[in-house]
Amino acid sequence: MTRDELLDHVRHGVQVRSVECRGWDLRGLDLSGALWDNVDFTGANFQGAHLAGSVISHCRMGECDFSGGIAGKAQFYRCRLERADFSQATLEEASFVESHVQQADLSGANLDRATFFRSDLTQTRLAMLRMDRATVAESKLAQTDFTGAVLSFVTMYKLDLSTAIFAGMQADSVIFLECDLTRQVFAGLTLQRCQFTDSRMDGADFRNATLTQSNFKGASLLNADFSGAAAAQTIFAEADLGEANCRGGRFEQSIWVDAKLQGTAFDDAFLPLSVFHRARANGAVFRRAELQDADFSYADLSGADMSGAHFFRTRFHRAIQQGARISARGGIIENDPELHKAQAWFDSP
Repeated sequence: MTRDELLDHVRHGVQVRSVECRGWDLRGLDLSGALWDNVDFTGANFQGAHLAGSVISHCRMGECDFSGGIAGKAQFYRCRLERADFSQATLEEASFVESHVQQADLSGANLDRATFFRSDLTQTRLAMLRMDRATVAESKLAQTDFTGAVLSFVTMYKLDLSTAIFAGMQADSVIFLECDLTRQVFAGLTLQRCQFTDSRMDGADFRNATLTQSNFKGASLLNADFSGAAAAQTIFAEADLGEANCRGGRFEQSIWVDAKLQGTAFDDAFLPLSVFHRARANGAVFRRAELQDADFSYADLSGADMSGAHFFRTRFHRAIQQGARISARGGIIENDPELHKAQAWFDSP
């Protein structure tokens, strides 16, 4: 097949199958709506080309140059795209399904509403790009580079992100669902309104990160570091923060219901209006913490150290306090009078 024949097929909506176009120069051409199956484009130059709405399946496109091109709504199915260059490309609503995108360069690309499903993005560059309302699911992202990326309303599902690079990334309303973020570094990043539901984050570094209104429900955060974090109105319900470091963090109006806080350090933390219902905080440290209007009802505070903590209308209703160290009990409400009366009536024979 010649180059002109390929263009004629594209113009007339004719599918091109099982031909070799290795190294072809297709720069700046209008190839929108192309229908290609099992075509070998290895090393071809698509720089600045238009591939919008194309359906590309089983094609070999390794080391191709798509930089600066427009491929909105393009569909790549089971394609080989190793080391392809998509830098600065427009890929809005594009989809990469069961494709090999290892070591590709998507830096600076527009990936709004794009989809990556069961694809291999190992060592792929996603630096400085924009992703809004995109989905990345059940894919390989070992050492994938998100440096400086701006993500909003992106869904990450069942991914191993433990070796991904997030330096300088900004995230707003991103969902990390059932992801592995073990020992990941988020120090100093802004991750507002993000969801980390049921993710593995043991040893993760959130030092001085902004986590306002985020959700860590059910996450494993053993030995995680939240020191100095700004996490107002953040949810840690049912999360495991055993031996975690929350020293000096700002957690006002946060939720810790049913959380595991054994040995967790909250020294000098800011926790007014926070709720610790049924939290297992035995051995936790709250030295000099701000606990005004906090609610520890039914919590296990046995062996906890609250030396120098600041209390004001702090509720300890039916909390377990054996061995807890409390400098002064002024400002503590030992039992909610009305609730205590109701429960006493209910428990009576």
